[in-house]
Amino acid sequence: MARSNSFEVDGSNNAVSPSVVRLIDIGTLALSEEPKGHLVWLLSLAQIVSWGALYYSFALVSDAMQRDVGLDKVTLNGAWSIALLLTGLCGFPVGTILDRIGGRTVMTSGSLIGVLSLALWSKVNDAPTMYLVCVGLGIGMSACLYEAGFAVLTQRFPKTFRNQIVRMSLVAGLTPTIFIPVTAFLISHFGWRHALQLLSLAVLFTSLPIHFIFLKTGSKLTRHSYRSNAAASNQALRQAIQRPTFWLLLVSFTLYSVLVSSILFHIIPLLRERNVAEYTITLAYMSIGPAQVIGRVGLMFLQRFVKMTVAGILTFLMLPVGLIALLVYPPKAIVVFFVLIAYGVGNGLYTIVRGTAVPDLLGLEGYGAINGAHTLAIRIGGALGPYSVALAWNALQSYDLIIWGFLVLSLLSALSYAAAVFTAKDGLT
Repeated sequence: MARSNSFEVDGSNNAVSPSVVRLIDIGTLALSEEPKGHLVWLLSLAQIVSWGALYYSFALVSDAMQRDVGLDKVTLNGAWSIALLLTGLCGFPVGTILDRIGGRTVMTSGSLIGVLSLALWSKVNDAPTMYLVCVGLGIGMSACLYEAGFAVLTQRFPKTFRNQIVRMSLVAGLTPTIFIPVTAFLISHFGWRHALQLLSLAVLFTSLPIHFIFLKTGSKLTRHSYRSNAAASNQALRQAIQRPTFWLLLVSFTLYSVLVSSILFHIIPLLRERNVAEYTITLAYMSIGPAQVIGRVGLMFLQRFVKMTVAGILTFLMLPVGLIALLVYPPKAIVVFFVLIAYGVGNGLYTIVRGTAVPDLLGLEGYGAINGAHTLAIRIGGALGPYSVALAWNALQSYDLIIWGFLVLSLLSALSYAAAVFTAKDGLT
């Protein structure tokens, strides 16, 4: 789809429709009164707390719950899969609402639902209540994690959204490094129930007030821009789904989500099956978080010299390179570290690439709705991936063929992204 009008974004000519230019002019004027220097860092802090309390807590708390409440692994992971599926199912409606009313109501509501879900989780004694908790967590996460945060940054910073997304991703990438040891400490010293109550308070007194106070729509012009954007959002989505770029991105992101989720939950038993020493597995697994941050820091310094689309192609090649090393070389410590560092760097960069691909390749207009439509498939793939791999392992009793399957899917994901860039070249500079 050819675009005849252009608008200056980050020093390059990104072609966008005249209606977007009008909306950006209105939105930029209205938002010029906002404390921009503080907003991104405050939203990033809220992301750290929300991810740490709502997402990363499950792996640690579920282990304690098995011993204390007697709920088995299948029941707990089934409940968590419901949470992940609901995060995906809510992605599209949440994105559409964000386009129409902005982020304040959506992200504040997500934080509040998260607070209540964590509080209820601390009282769980049976499976039905746990499933109810995960329903709340799924809805809450859909409204206050990355997808919602990126939509807000794209709305509020139309000229510099790439830089803001990189900053948020960089800061929030520290979440596992901070919250996994903190949550483990709380569980070991206060018990999992009190740990969840303290995590609930962390969201209540950090994420919720940040979203409520600092995402306030401060002027009539801003509110007008959201109303105008609501009128354009559905049209933008309809136009996007008629383009092959939309579907190629969907395939690429969904396959990558399946792989990232499956590898995260299966890499430890996979390495144990290959007789890798336990301390090597632990240390290599801990390297994922720092590797994510290193990848994002590197991109922040290189983005002036490398187009984001080129960085995206390199991002999708990190995983197949790591998998090839796992297949070709014996599982010595250096190989294991290389594989998991490649996974971490790629995953860290992927978060940024995913956040910028829609505006870069499909345009700024209707970002929330378009990204929400992608999120639906991505989250479902991420939720079903580990379960599918578990079924495959039960049938094969080995991860050998599964690794080859991972490699094939990772190459298809990379090719799909490259094809998306190629089909969108008429809108790129």
